[in-house]
Amino acid sequence: MFWLMHHVLGLRIQLKGEENHRPARVIFASKHQSALETMAFTYLLNDPAIVLKKELMWIPFFGWYFKRLGMIPISRDKTNGSKGLKLMLKACRAAIDNQQPIVIFPEGTRMAPGEAGTYHSGVASIYKNLGIPVVPLALNSGYFWPRQSFLKKPGMVTFEFLEAIPPGLPRHEFMSVLESRLEAASNSLAIRD
Repeated sequence: MFWLMHHVLGLRIQLKGEENHRPARVIFASKHQSALETMAFTYLLNDPAIVLKKELMWIPFFGWYFKRLGMIPISRDKTNGSKGLKLMLKACRAAIDNQQPIVIFPEGTRMAPGEAGTYHSGVASIYKNLGIPVVPLALNSGYFWPRQSFLKKPGMVTFEFLEAIPPGLPRHEFMSVLESRLEAASNSLAIRD
């Protein structure tokens, strides 16, 4: 996949801050700008369990592939509230026990570069329940692989692993630290024309 991206699309991958993602028992809280990172994370992050919307599991072939990889489906249906949260936390615990890092997109959807969505509390629930570090993961993939565009632009896609947030912070403080670090780093990766 990376060979095709480089030689056909002109996209190259750059990793920054790799020293920040060494622990196997870790949660990656990432910006989500394109489909590129969902494909790249499986390779770059040593077979992670990615938290994704349940509807993706219903796609023929892709959904079956996601299930086989141990992805963690969540329901966005508010009526499923605490039951859905318990199932997600159980699946996250199983992934960590299986030495799979967890990837979650705190905003819950793809956002264009420079835009910030609402950071949802699911990431804080996982952080508190598992008691392990969270590594914020900034990126700029949306500049090259735009959300609703078939065309891809050549260039250098950067994934930047930020300093880990240690376990044990109060929920509000954790969410504030995560959002401020992730937004600042992502904005610093902006592509200037």
